[in-house]
Amino acid sequence: MADSDFPHSLVLNVPLPTPRLAAILARSLSVDKELSPFVQRSFSVAPDAAEVLVINYKASTARMLRVAVNGCMESLNLVLEVCQELDQDALEESIDSYLHEIMMSDLPPTLPPGAETLSIVLPHKPSASLSCTFIKGTTNILIVFLNGLGLPQSHWWPCITQFLSLDQIHPSILTYDRYGQGLTADPDPQDGGQSPLPPGHRHDLISVTKDLHILIDTISKAQQILLSETPLIFVANSIGCPLARYYSQTYPATVAGLVLLDSYMTDTNFIDLYPDPDAPDFDGHSLPDGITVEDIRAAREGMGKLFHPSVTNKEGFWRGNITLLLPHSFEPKLLGWKEEDIGGKGPCVTVVGHDWDVFAEESLRMKGMTKAVAMAYTNPAWGLYNEGLLKTTNEERGRRLIARGAGHFIQQGRPDLVAEEVQKVVVSVAEKASP
Repeated sequence: MADSDFPHSLVLNVPLPTPRLAAILARSLSVDKELSPFVQRSFSVAPDAAEVLVINYKASTARMLRVAVNGCMESLNLVLEVCQELDQDALEESIDSYLHEIMMSDLPPTLPPGAETLSIVLPHKPSASLSCTFIKGTTNILIVFLNGLGLPQSHWWPCITQFLSLDQIHPSILTYDRYGQGLTADPDPQDGGQSPLPPGHRHDLISVTKDLHILIDTISKAQQILLSETPLIFVANSIGCPLARYYSQTYPATVAGLVLLDSYMTDTNFIDLYPDPDAPDFDGHSLPDGITVEDIRAAREGMGKLFHPSVTNKEGFWRGNITLLLPHSFEPKLLGWKEEDIGGKGPCVTVVGHDWDVFAEESLRMKGMTKAVAMAYTNPAWGLYNEGLLKTTNEERGRRLIARGAGHFIQQGRPDLVAEEVQKVVVSVAEKASP
């Protein structure tokens, strides 16, 4: 069959800890031949990055592509688990974060109705483009969905599809993948060239916020949206929540609503969530039942290696200064849309936390973590952080709830709940924005 018989294609670049592991996976996955005559695939190692496994798929239909890639993800998961058991040196402690990110990537869900895919070049970074999807609305409200470090923009699409089935106001909607994330293949141009900073440290919350502001401005001009008369609503997960807050702080009185899903905690290095067994005043007898000193040491070590702000990520989003920029969840106070006057009210803020039991189960993927430690320390700390977020606005404009049945990635576990909460904020913002 000619290439014209395979119009649907997908290339997955899977970063791995070592070149040796990438080569092992390429050889192992190539053994089983593709059974369908309507699908072609290949596995290789990236020529310019030996630690990256390249998976290339072509198929005659979008459905065949989806089925084939989903099967490949299961095989990839199996091989990685075997490597984890047999080759600890190759995978080290970071295997769970790699596995988690790879399996959460999967093939993108179906685009929401009316969505247009865009490739946007920002004027201050002309050498790279951002992958975006946009839905033009019929009312002067713009909703922007902000990713965490794990899930790309495509995991918002089921939420958006459900929201569109609920809502009658029809705001405009924007999703995007940051540089080096999801469908945006280009790395951040700020990460290249000569810099005194090492790789992984060259763009941070400040520059990501500036990129977002310029992206919104660029999209608005192209879509003939008058930003000065258009309230913004941010729907964010994980590190997208600090981004939404910092944007609201940097560009005051432009944001009318925030829906914050299991926010990244900016007030911790993720080690100090747990008591320090080496501190002079540490009392091992005061530990909760079922938790040992060894459990605490393992949790501190495991969380530090995976989530400490100094740990780099493939996106290159440097978190090392995030505590300096947003040291507390409860401040600064934010100003709502067109609330520039002294004493102006804040935006509508909805804070959604994870289900403690589900998150405790998810925590078992992290080396050194136990359910007991997650329930006794991680969950309460996250709950207090979420409680503080409500104080960034006026009491009557804040709302907090738990996403029952969902872990950290609430948009994936409960898209129905996200859709409902976004609708409530849209209705509230529309009422306040109407003359």
